[in-house]
Amino acid sequence: MRRTVDFALDTEQMIRHRMATRGISFEQAVNDSIRHGFDRGVLDETPTARSLADRGAATDR
Repeated sequence: MRRTVDFALDTEQMIRHRMATRGISFEQAVNDSIRHGFDRGVLDETPTARSLADRGAATDR
């Protein structure tokens, strides 16, 4: 449980830092953080909206 809380706080700080240093919106900061996670390979196992939609489309056929 503690690791989850630490991760959430680290993520919030990272997003706030991106907003402040780059002068971007909250939404853009979140998108940048997500993209950065994929670039680092952190989120490789996490299904994205696109992959879920692709899976759904494949089962509809």
